[in-house]
Amino acid sequence: RERSPRTTWGHPDLQGYWLNLGYTPLERPEELAGKPLYTAEEAIKAFQIAVAEDAAVDPATVHYDWKEFGMDNWQSPVRPNRRTSLIVDPPEGRLPPFTPEGQERFAAQARRHTIESRNLYERCVTGNQGPPRLPLNHDSESQIVQTPDYVLIMTQANSDVRVISVDERPHAPGNLREWLGDPRGHWEGDTLVVESTNFHEDRKWRGAGGGMHLIERFTRTDEDTLLYEATVNDPTTWETPWTVE
Repeated sequence: RERSPRTTWGHPDLQGYWLNLGYTPLERPEELAGKPLYTAEEAIKAFQIAVAEDAAVDPATVHYDWKEFGMDNWQSPVRPNRRTSLIVDPPEGRLPPFTPEGQERFAAQARRHTIESRNLYERCVTGNQGPPRLPLNHDSESQIVQTPDYVLIMTQANSDVRVISVDERPHAPGNLREWLGDPRGHWEGDTLVVESTNFHEDRKWRGAGGGMHLIERFTRTDEDTLLYEATVNDPTTWETPWTVE
């Protein structure tokens, strides 16, 4: 493969506006056990069914949601995907079991009829786009901007901004906690590798605690495609790490 485009200072150029969406589920459906990939024909059929279900709305009804602005998945340039799950490890495409602590935390994070139980996205404080980034059921746009020392990822939902240093500085002290974690990046060939620690203990993300150790990889595979890989490691929440692609 040809080397990806470069910035004027020589780093791989990831800059631009990127959509994070799709119909591939996080976990592989049980009826597809042992089948990590569709055939091309199966992928197109599954995509057509999902689009038809997603688009089955009355256009005369005002919904006051994403479809009013042309932002639902079926209104976007989303394409079929042969993957049957976003999770590629464990190989069965399912989340590993919770630890007892993780199960208790996950239950405690459930939405209830109190303000404190509602997550920060619902309260319009932060976005709900991770990290790690997982596709939503509507248009989820990011802009990536680069300088020699930083990569900025600005997301559409509630205008979250991740400032990722790529100048080899160490992580912040462990007592400094952030909703989006403390990211540090470096380049491996064409790939931006981002390591995030120091997540806030009160962050609500699928039961995870403040001890999450996240490794993300961003690789521009062609002009219009950014490959995103993320490995989540939180031994207080899940029995083993897990990876999405």
